Amino acid sequence: MTGVIDYNEYQYDGGESYGPKVFNPQTCAGNQEIIDPSPQGGMYAGAEAGGGEFYIWDEGEEFETTINGLVVGEEYVLGFYQANGHVTTTGNEDYMAWRVTIGNNTPIYAEIIAAHESSNWSYQTLLFTADNTSMTLNFEARTDINTNYTFDHSTKYILLDGVNVSHSLSEGTIIGPEIITCDDPVELFFDHPTPINNTNYQWDIYDMSGSLITYYNGQSILLDNLESGSYTVEITVNPPGSCPSTHISEIQVICCEICPNCNSFKLMPKEKYVLNAWVKEGHAAQQTSYDNSFIELSYNGSSQIDVCATRGEIIEGWQQIYGEFVVPLNATNINISLINNNTDVACYFDDIRIHPYNSNLKSFVYDQKTQKLMAELDENNYATFYEYDSEGGLIRVKKETERGVYTIQETRSGTQKSE
Repeated sequence: MTGVIDYNEYQYDGGESYGPKVFNPQTCAGNQEIIDPSPQGGMYAGAEAGGGEFYIWDEGEEFETTINGLVVGEEYVLGFYQANGHVTTTGNEDYMAWRVTIGNNTPIYAEIIAAHESSNWSYQTLLFTADNTSMTLNFEARTDINTNYTFDHSTKYILLDGVNVSHSLSEGTIIGPEIITCDDPVELFFDHPTPINNTNYQWDIYDMSGSLITYYNGQSILLDNLESGSYTVEITVNPPGSCPSTHISEIQVICCEICPNCNSFKLMPKEKYVLNAWVKEGHAAQQTSYDNSFIELSYNGSSQIDVCATRGEIIEGWQQIYGEFVVPLNATNINISLINNNTDVACYFDDIRIHPYNSNLKSFVYDQKTQKLMAELDENNYATFYEYDSEGGLIRVKKETERGVYTIQETRSGTQKSE
């Protein structure tokens, strides 16, 4: 919605037209020298804010247009450049303002106070909440704002350019990973669909104890040289002329090898995983479920505890253990405890597997001596068994299911004896 006012609709013709003017970037009001061209470049708009020699109306001139495409209830930012176009070599300070009205909202005065020479361009931002999908935007030139916006008897000009409407900065987000390593510096960036010029960005990084460890000004920040642990990233966005907004994100920094003997097994904080295993209890009588055996997960750096219990039928003396868990953000190690609450009965654990939740895992069991495939565990941790004869030929394939183990393939071969 940038450029909601078309300045070409308002042509300046030396003070005789009825309506707002467009001034040449170098002169206005009888070829008096004014300030530098607008930061936007090209044409900009100006309007009389008072009477005097070039007095036309008893009220200040105004612009009006319609802002379309708004979403009811959402917050927006109106931004624009303004300057005092009343340039004289004598006189007191000129108090001037645009009286801005958006829809039915209470008028807001974007005030500037200019000395008798001139004032630089300044960028103004005003927040408003949409109460309709289309809202009227009105700029009225006013002067002498310290006396209830009445007029004196000298001609005053106030200038306008770069009018734009965008979503509020409070809707921006911090872009960047939540988990980083100290070996790879990472840049965090504050993203807003239509950023406002001259906005100040203040980053503050806090450790787990709440102590400020670093800060930076800018729309992005490079994170490096951080020790392992959890950090809070806070950015305060302060657009010119508006209230600041604060955005917070949590990051986890992982440094060095946490478990040197774990090879490739390294769980990531805040990721979801599945634990799958089998357990067998040495009861003399047949059981319908093993309620005393389970696997408990605990974490160094966190009080969280996850319990993975048995489920399903007992299949040839074995029952499956299953559990889903999310590694806590502050965890540095995971402890896997195989627990038997019945001290009178021995229990046995087998085929313990951990893998990401959004994945499938197959595993294989080989004979240590012959290197032949003895079993294949599918994505549900159910086994397919392979049996061989004394000569190493495959003779039987069995499949483990929820209802038991079934033979699904059997092969017999023989060699005819010679006479």
